[in-house]
Amino acid sequence: MKRLMLAIVIMFTSSLSWAVGEVLKLNTKGTQYCNGMKPTSFSSKNDIDLWVSIDSLYSATVYLDQYLTQDIAVLDIESSMISAKKASFSAFYGDADNHLAAIGTFNFDANGEIKSLSANLTRRGVLNGCYAKASATGKRIY
Repeated sequence: MKRLMLAIVIMFTSSLSWAVGEVLKLNTKGTQYCNGMKPTSFSSKNDIDLWVSIDSLYSATVYLDQYLTQDIAVLDIESSMISAKKASFSAFYGDADNHLAAIGTFNFDANGEIKSLSANLTRRGVLNGCYAKASATGKRIY
């Protein structure tokens, strides 16, 4: 019984420890608001392609290219396990004028690797001078 409790405590306190190095392709859907212009909608058909790499338990980098050479933000991440196959997370980069914030969940496969994510996000000044709110989904590519 003590071993089982220890295993559960370890699992719930190290939610992303086995996900370090994984990369997910993101798709976003939402609305962008630019000063002096009508709001514009975007979806996975016309959004900016983004990739996110899990760098450590506490950080992830967002990239503009699949080769992970053009980074746009390093996010601070906090996460906690919801179940053996799901963890919640919050992520943030920047300040009040230039930021990217997300809250959502990671879904894990049977091997404990992230297979997908879903999140709500807001951004301002990251990628362009506009504000956007969106939902995001992602699938592991490696």
